[in-house]
Amino acid sequence: MRKPDICFLQYDLRGGGAERKVCTLANYFVSRGKTVDIGLFGKNTVAYAVDPRVNVTYIRRDSFEYRNEAEKRFHSLQAGAEKALCGIAGLAGGKVKKRLEGHLRKRDDYTLPIRRYIRNRAGGSVFISMMASSYLEVRRVMRPVRGKAAKLDYLVMDCNNPKYNASPAVHAKRLAEYPKAARVLVMTQRARDFFPPEIRDNCSVIPNPVRDDLPEPYTGIRRKTVVTFCRLNAQKNLPMLIGAFAAFHKRFTDYTLEIYGEGEERESLERLIAEKGLSDAARILPFDPAVHRKIRDCAMFVCSSSWEGFCNSVLEALALGMPVISTNYEFGASEMIRDHVNGILVRVRDEKGLADAMAEVAADPALAAGLGERAREAREFYSAEVIGKRWLEEIDCVKREQH
Repeated sequence: MRKPDICFLQYDLRGGGAERKVCTLANYFVSRGKTVDIGLFGKNTVAYAVDPRVNVTYIRRDSFEYRNEAEKRFHSLQAGAEKALCGIAGLAGGKVKKRLEGHLRKRDDYTLPIRRYIRNRAGGSVFISMMASSYLEVRRVMRPVRGKAAKLDYLVMDCNNPKYNASPAVHAKRLAEYPKAARVLVMTQRARDFFPPEIRDNCSVIPNPVRDDLPEPYTGIRRKTVVTFCRLNAQKNLPMLIGAFAAFHKRFTDYTLEIYGEGEERESLERLIAEKGLSDAARILPFDPAVHRKIRDCAMFVCSSSWEGFCNSVLEALALGMPVISTNYEFGASEMIRDHVNGILVRVRDEKGLADAMAEVAADPALAAGLGERAREAREFYSAEVIGKRWLEEIDCVKREQH
């Protein structure tokens, strides 16, 4: 079979920053004549537009790449034998049978397909994971494999804030496995500095690209809506945004709040909106791939996160030419935003400071217009062309080093 130039390995491509970046880069790579595969080993979910020249494969048993009909027949016979073995194991008790069935199911539906997928492409493809979890899982699956497939040209991008996005156990695995990667990529210099020298010395900084299908910046009269879009989880600190909006709304009563996203905190956030008496002024809307077209005329975009890696929603709001207010989280906010030049920065967890910044933008149309005009410069500075070219340079460098 052909070996693609570049192969992404991801759990899925549902809504999210890392997933969106995979699609943006894959589309750019094929536009530059590269052959690209995306292997999904978790869920067969794609939330973003993917160029039809990109080959998306669901790496599970139903798409197992048999070498020939004989091998397919052998696996069918093997499955029958293992079913009989599970029946025998049942004589020793239900727990024994269940444990054996679970092991065999994971091996057949998950582990073997991933190994086959990688071995069929090893030696010709550069592999990329945009999530530390995906990279660590692939390393675990491939660890028992000897030979050429165990030594992969593998780039891992740590797509969030490495200081906060991993438990102590996962961080220990990163410290053990990252030195084995052909290259570790991070989005900010501070993220690179977080790692010890043995990782840092093989670590490159490439920020996120702006997605290539954003609508043009809005230039008319803006509607009086404060907006954000993100996953509804603790990292985003949306209770602070709702609290800040409640204080802001006492003065600017004709403004509304829209939060787009999905996540485990949805119900608690809706309760908080009701408790604050904002049911007629604030609402939570589902994740929408067309969110940028819906929000580009809003009065301001607000990010209340406690921490981020390199926040895609902030970057995209800047590229849309929106007045942007963001907490000065670690890492990345201050690399994108110059305070009161192309956006406004407030301290992390400073609810009053966030409310005051929202009031400042609402009360001063000239300030809002100036912030938005300078914000749109991000569209060119972080374009898919600029960032994609840096990725291709990194990939070519890895190929030269490994071969």
